[in-house]
Amino acid sequence: MRDNRGLTIVELLIVVSIITLLIVILSSAMGMARNSASNAQCCANLRHLGEAAACYLNDNGQTYFKYQQSVAGGTLWYFGFEPKNTKKEGERPIDLTRAPLYAYGVHGDTVNCPELTAMFRGANFKPKYVTQSTSYGYNILLSGKKASDVNWLRQTILFADCAQVNTFQAPASRTHPLIEEFYIVGPGFKTIHFRHSGHANAVFCDGHVEALYPNRAKLDAIMPKALIGEADKKLFYLEKAKK
Repeated sequence: MRDNRGLTIVELLIVVSIITLLIVILSSAMGMARNSASNAQCCANLRHLGEAAACYLNDNGQTYFKYQQSVAGGTLWYFGFEPKNTKKEGERPIDLTRAPLYAYGVHGDTVNCPELTAMFRGANFKPKYVTQSTSYGYNILLSGKKASDVNWLRQTILFADCAQVNTFQAPASRTHPLIEEFYIVGPGFKTIHFRHSGHANAVFCDGHVEALYPNRAKLDAIMPKALIGEADKKLFYLEKAKK
């Protein structure tokens, strides 16, 4: 005779457990794939920044662009032009088309790391401008320097994943710290953002891209879970000994 009974409670629980396990495995695999794609895009961005910087050097007497300079009507940062204004942070305009590397194809998605883009406008993020400007910090010690002054191009960071913990500009405070875009990397600066599952990406002056890993003792203690901190001082500008 045909048995028309439904599933027993035990059988139902087993089915639910199997489905739950499959969902967890699938979610984990999707998360890993997303992280891998995000990391690959970030590395491609940095590689492009390195190539653009090399072209800029060739066209400008082998001299690195300045981090910032005062020009008519405002400030020219290495990532764009900020006109003089009295608006508060998060509402200020930025003209990215005037960046020194814009003419070399550095614009759009190439200046933004997908991981930082996902945080933009989030509850723990404080925007600097009305739009994203760049996700990558420039080695401040290279600003205006000759490429020939750098001792080891392969060991000197050019750009790296960057951010800062802000505690001093509203809506951020000491009791309500927020992550924000930042634009400097260098010795002593807690601005390297290890946002790719515990590592940061950097492009070096010779054009190669490399992963950086944090020294836990040098992370910003105000917001340790943000994984923002210092990199090894040996990875920055090293001037050749003068004869």
